[in-house]
Amino acid sequence: MTSKTEQLRERMRARMAEALAESDALRALGAARDLRALLYEWEGVLARKSVDEGASWEEVGALLGVSRQAAWTRYREPSAETPAIREARERIAKARSKK
Repeated sequence: MTSKTEQLRERMRARMAEALAESDALRALGAARDLRALLYEWEGVLARKSVDEGASWEEVGALLGVSRQAAWTRYREPSAETPAIREARERIAKARSKK
């Protein structure tokens, strides 16, 4: 694995530890939110690696419970943008275009 991948792993471990150990619920919630974004990024790393190793986007999508097109759209390129962030950005752009 690359050092960038190792850095991502370390960031996930740190945020997981903080989310589990934090006694302040609000701070633990913030750590859990950060961990969710890191896990989304990690899922993309693994999806692209699976395809590089010979898996099809159809197989990746089936494993994740989405179509091959959805898997390809979400993970073909590295991105830290979660689906929720992307959807919100698209809703805002659509609302602005209607004005």
